[in-house]
Amino acid sequence: MKRTLATALIATSLAFVMMSLSSCGFFNTLANMGQYEDINGTDTSLAILTDDEIFGEIQNYAQFGAISGNTGNGFFYTAQKFSGVYTVARFTVRDKKAFIISSTLELEEGNFRIVLLRDGSYVADIPTDGTRLELEPKDGTYTIRIAGESAKVNLEVEISYGDDFPSPLPQDPENGEVLV
Repeated sequence: MKRTLATALIATSLAFVMMSLSSCGFFNTLANMGQYEDINGTDTSLAILTDDEIFGEIQNYAQFGAISGNTGNGFFYTAQKFSGVYTVARFTVRDKKAFIISSTLELEEGNFRIVLLRDGSYVADIPTDGTRLELEPKDGTYTIRIAGESAKVNLEVEISYGDDFPSPLPQDPENGEVLV
């Protein structure tokens, strides 16, 4: 009986604290910590982040409600709020095999950009409307990097290679790095 009463009191206290925190905007404050404000309204191009920040070695980002994972031929990334610069994928091209990248993006709010780098240098912006990005194959390590300003985003990227597109990406059995 005492244990049940104590459990009920703890649950009630926790519920009161949670309601108090939500009413004072605590969770909204957590979601906005480290976020860049969207200062350009309905224009979805980046307004604050620069190319130097996007292509640079140092990555700073804040995300809230983010989930990402592999899909076999690529990856997905979803965030309730994302700001900053983040590397979402890295793969190595050997023997100059051709590859194609395509992506689809649902951007509900904020600003967003997705870029492809090779050995740390800018190659191209990746289209976000399902259009295929076909590049002259060059050996090297490729990085897919996202940049956002208060972006509520749902992104899916597919990477296909070789003569029979699409096909699963091979992985190095020792370190798991994708080989193309």
